[in-house]
Amino acid sequence: MASLTYQTPKTGAINFTVSDKVGLNTNVLNKDESFPYPSIRYGNGGSYDILGADLHLSEAIAWWIRKYTLGYAQQFRNEGFIKNFTVGVSGSLVTVSATLLFITPV
Repeated sequence: MASLTYQTPKTGAINFTVSDKVGLNTNVLNKDESFPYPSIRYGNGGSYDILGADLHLSEAIAWWIRKYTLGYAQQFRNEGFIKNFTVGVSGSLVTVSATLLFITPV
């Protein structure tokens, strides 16, 4: 993720962000015979590393999602009960790119 923010007290804050998500979906022919549990290293947050695993895949679909976000916020100062009041708006464009299908012989 990359984010750039420009802020001044007079004009407010403008933010531009680009973020990526990458994933891999697989199907294994026979889970009991093909899925090597000892080769998989589990990480934080439910993630895992399958780089050293021999999966004997029937198919794998890799995908990449990119999200562009542009936002603006302005802070208003007040002398009354509410000292600061902030109003903001943002919009996003989401694109899906690079969907690949790999099929290996059984």
